[in-house]
Amino acid sequence: MPKAKGSDKELGRLKHEVKNLQQELYDVQKRYDALLEKTQKQNIQTTNWTYEQLLKRHIDLSREHVDKIRDCEALRRNCQKVSDEHEEELHYAEEIIGDLEEQLKAAKLEAKTKSEAYDSVKSELEEVIASNAESATRYQEWRELMLRVANGAPMLGKGE
Repeated sequence: MPKAKGSDKELGRLKHEVKNLQQELYDVQKRYDALLEKTQKQNIQTTNWTYEQLLKRHIDLSREHVDKIRDCEALRRNCQKVSDEHEEELHYAEEIIGDLEEQLKAAKLEAKTKSEAYDSVKSELEEVIASNAESATRYQEWRELMLRVANGAPMLGKGE
């Protein structure tokens, strides 16, 4: 039976070793759980910090976006104002062009009328000049005849 005592001893030692291993496992499990909890807390803190940073960045970007929208709206209003001013200037320019076109038509009509009057007067003047030239020639002939008569020459007809 000595073997049985050895077996009992071996069994006791193994039981004791199992108990020690169970305690070790329990301690390791406890440390693991503590580390897991600590890691989860850190992860939550990191996640919260990250979300907080992202939220702050989003808020900053939103503010920048709102500012840009305001700037764009102000720019749009300025563009509309300039466009309205240009529209007024264009309308004014169109009125001036219309007036100038009317003045040009009137000036062309006046020039045509004056040109026609000039042509008529020129034609009449040319007739008067031609008539005066004939009269001057006849006067010159008559004068020469009178000078000859005054010098004692007889009055002769044209053919003589």
